[in-house]
Amino acid sequence: MNPTTIRAYREADRAAVNAVALAAFAQYAGDYDDWPTFSAGIGRMADLAADGDLFVAERGGVIAGPSCTWDPDGRAARSFRATGR
Repeated sequence: MNPTTIRAYREADRAAVNAVALAAFAQYAGDYDDWPTFSAGIGRMADLAADGDLFVAERGGVIAGPSCTWDPDGRAARSFRATGR
């Protein structure tokens, strides 16, 4: 079994991070009135690295999931406005 590694995001992860984030929300497509707009925002999750600390979970050389953290001053506010939520 491959262990899961948590590490800092690298620009080379961009496509995989965006694809995993979009896949994670795809099950909710019918719950959003404007899924195309919402999914376009979610599909740019890697952009959050500009405002926060983006990490990835990697297993067997494959990105299994991303996570982003921000400081108490809310550095991510600009990114969330971009998603329309």
